[in-house]
Order: sequence, then structure tokens, then C-alpha cells
Amino acid sequence: MSRFVRRHWFLIALVAVLGIGIWQHAALRDVVARLPSDPLLAAILLAMSAPLDLRKALGARQAFSAVAVGVVVNALAAPPLAWLLGRPLGEPLAMGLVVAALAPSTQASAAVWTRRGGGNEGVALAVSVVTNVLSFVTFPLGAALLLGRAQEVDPVQLGTKLLAFVVLPVAVGQALRLLPRVRLACDRHRHGLSLAAQLGLLVMVLIGAVRCGGALDALTTNLGAVQWAGLVVASAAVHLALFALAWSVARRTGSARAEALGAAVSGSQKTLAVGVGVGLAFGPLAVLPMIVYHLVQLVLDTVLVERLGVKAGGKGGRRRDGGPSAPPYGSSQRP
Repeated sequence: MSRFVRRHWFLIALVAVLGIGIWQHAALRDVVARLPSDPLLAAILLAMSAPLDLRKALGARQAFSAVAVGVVVNALAAPPLAWLLGRPLGEPLAMGLVVAALAPSTQASAAVWTRRGGGNEGVALAVSVVTNVLSFVTFPLGAALLLGRAQEVDPVQLGTKLLAFVVLPVAVGQALRLLPRVRLACDRHRHGLSLAAQLGLLVMVLIGAVRCGGALDALTTNLGAVQWAGLVVASAAVHLALFALAWSVARRTGSARAEALGAAVSGSQKTLAVGVGVGLAFGPLAVLPMIVYHLVQLVLDTVLVERLGVKAGGKGGRRRDGGPSAPPYGSSQRP
């Protein structure tokens, strides 16, 4: 039992945080409101960037190819796929699923999940940065093409926020590595920084779960069991299709398992912060698919990275930053 807990502690904590956040959202609302979510996100990305040499992680051709695959799948393939698979849900939910698909890759969890599978988190981090930077263009353009509505998206406000809290922390982390003493300290404390990023991510998930619970209470339309089931199935289908597409294309174009895992996770995950923030402008029901997609991706990817992850000592078991592959998710071994 203790071995199971040590190995799967993150999954256990994730399920607990999601459940408590949604169930007790009213009691936790004031507490969560005091948490600086944007600076916390920046701190997580800084903790992930500082011990990672992105030049080495992305130096190989197959790493660059994997980043391209992840960006294309996340930014270009996701919205039309969501539009197609969401049509049976009816207009409000179908529109919300497209809004979720228009959101960029998750700013932190994609890299954390990739690392837990022993993959190249540099690929996932790069896909996250690129899709977030591009989102101030792709979001309003996609909303106009697929939904006929772009006025709800403020590209300047969205782009400024993403540059400040996503791109800048990653750049600062890489700049700090130019200082020899700081670089050695970051490499020496890689495990501690990784653990801090994971704990920070759980706090971010709690914030998202509380917001999810509040959004669900605010819905004026009661959904039946069939509609709920359809939304869960459609969200899972979109996510799994994107994951499979990115994985297969990355592998076929020569990427090793470590890089392909980074492309698959980051190519299929969507950020709750941007999706909910923009989705509220389309109406309360438009937020619900983003919430469901977010919960589905966390659970599915926790299983997928263990199944497809790079095994230490096996084929592709060296990380592109020159270090050993990370242990399976929840492992207590040092990376």
C-alpha cells in the first residue's frame, strides 16, 4: 500500500484536489481569491525553466520537429476537430468545446506530465510558449472562422498577459543559466525544483477546480445525464484524437519517444486559465466544455504518460538536456 502511494502520490493528490475544490468551492472561494494565480504560474514556469537547458533539449532536429508537430496539432488541428465532434452536443456546448480547443497549450502541466513520463519537457515547454504567444492571433481568428464571433476576444490584453506570465519566466530561467554558479545550483537541486513545480501546479489545479465549481453553480440551465455524458465523451474523444495524432506524426517524422511524448501531451492539452477567461464572454454554458476538457485531460494524460513514457535505461532513455530520463510519475526516485 505504501509503495502504491509513493508511486502514485501525484495522481492521488490530483484527484483529491479536484474533488475538494469543486465540492467545497463556496468555502474555498475567498481563500483562493487571495492566491496570486498569475505570479504563481510565473514561479512554476521559472522553477521548470531554470534547471532545463533548452538549447540542448531542443538542439536536435527531431526535437525541433516534435515542437512543430505539437504547435500545429494544438493550434491548427484542435479547433476544427472540436467543431466537428461537438456538433451533436447542440449550439451552446458545441460552441464551448470550440472555445476550449482554441485555447493554447497548458502553461505548466504539459511540461510536468511530460517529465513524469520521462519525456523531453523542453519540447512541451516550447510548445506551450509558442502556442500561448500565437494565441492572441489564433484565438480571435479561429473564433471568427468557426463561430463567426471574434469581438469577445481582446488580443492585446490576452497577448500582454501571456507574455508577462508565460514567456518572461521561461526567458528569465534560461538567462539565469548563463551564470555558472546559478546553473550549477539549479542542476544540483533539479529534483527539489521539480517537486516545487508539481506542488505549485496542484495549487493551480485547486484554483481552477474552485472556479469550476463556481461556474457550475452559476449555470441557469440544468443539463441532463445524456448531455453530461455526451460532453464528457466528446471532450475525451477530442483529447485522445489530438494526443494520438501528435504522437503518431512525431514518431513517423523521426522523433524519439521522449520527444514524441512531449509533442503528444502539449499538443493535446489546453489551458483552463485562458479558456475560461475568454469563454465567459460567450456565455455561462460556453465555459462548461472547457472545465470538462480540463478535468478529462488531467486524468487521461496521467494514465497515458505511464503507458507511453520513456523507461529509464530503455530505448530513448536519455533526456535531450543530457540528464537521465525522469522516473515514472509519482516515483520517489531522483531524476
